[in-house]
Amino acid sequence: MIGAGSIGRGFLAQLFYEAGYALTFVDADAHLVDALNRAGRYCLRLVGDSEQSLEIGGFRALQIGRAEEVSRAAAEAEVVCTAAGASALPSVARMLAAGIAARSEPLNVILCENLPDANRAFLTALTLELERTGSADAAPEVGGVRAVVSRMTPVAPFAVTGSLDLKAEPYRLLPLDASAMVTRLGLVDGMLPVASFEAWMARKLYTHNASHAALGYAGAAHGCRFAADALALPPVKALVEGVMSETGPALCRLMGFEPAEQREYEQQLQHRFSNRSLGDTCERLARDPIRKLGHADRLAGAALLCRSAGIEVRWLPRVMALALKWRSAEDGESMELERLVNRFGPLKTIAQVCALEPNDPLAVQTAAVYSEHSASSGKFAGWC
Repeated sequence: MIGAGSIGRGFLAQLFYEAGYALTFVDADAHLVDALNRAGRYCLRLVGDSEQSLEIGGFRALQIGRAEEVSRAAAEAEVVCTAAGASALPSVARMLAAGIAARSEPLNVILCENLPDANRAFLTALTLELERTGSADAAPEVGGVRAVVSRMTPVAPFAVTGSLDLKAEPYRLLPLDASAMVTRLGLVDGMLPVASFEAWMARKLYTHNASHAALGYAGAAHGCRFAADALALPPVKALVEGVMSETGPALCRLMGFEPAEQREYEQQLQHRFSNRSLGDTCERLARDPIRKLGHADRLAGAALLCRSAGIEVRWLPRVMALALKWRSAEDGESMELERLVNRFGPLKTIAQVCALEPNDPLAVQTAAVYSEHSASSGKFAGWC
């Protein structure tokens, strides 16, 4: 398990531990590695309608710098997972290359990273390293298996908390790209190989992530600190449901989801968003607005998906306007948006950030909502 953070320890470790696997954590934080080896166990609290405490044990931990031991672990592993951050994938591939070259059996590498082409980034770097070391011909087949990570796990860095214990919601479904697997995965409850993986990725981005962002921006605009409190406000709830009412039918038309199953997914999401025990904040959901407004990301990307499906959007431009207006002195992207709006105005800014033409109807609609909101002295004038 490359990465012993909130996803590695707070989600993947549980699935493998309960399936009877012995787990080896690999992490860059030497203090975390030492603490894991000393304790030999940690507590994972699953919080929601009820609370369950699980003890995760039976593991060892290695520091990334211990190259020979990491290579040996990769050579002997039945499966490898990564949750180290998308930017770390090339270095992770180089780190694993020697161990993979020493294998005789094919290997699935499950990539739990927030990157649409994580498989390409990983496998390209792996191939280059195997070729550089002259091991490419002898190396077994490797599957870069993308995963859709949806469990909400509050970030609790060991360096800050000093505790190995974590909390998370109980949601445990992890869809995997079945077409990328090169060997059969042992039975792990919660891991679901799916043939229509791109559709599952799209639903995570355009239902889960888009409505989560809407909750963050609207909640922050209403002065809420916690996302669960924001969702209890009728205008915020209406905005979240409005986003789902646009993206849901688009996903059904273009990705083949059944309408009833999509609505059930949306209702389950709203219930999960209302989980006060997670302590999720509106600021966390709103963070990095330029990225979230990107052409193919959760907001503009969702609106363009709806356009492709012939669905008129009314709610998504409101969320995009809120994202354009959201400010936090601790978030560099929000301050950059302020600079761009002050210099170029809302229309040119939204067009630039979303990679749209200035006369694109989505850019025009978003800028109009932004200006309406600004003219109302920050009040929502009935639209949020």
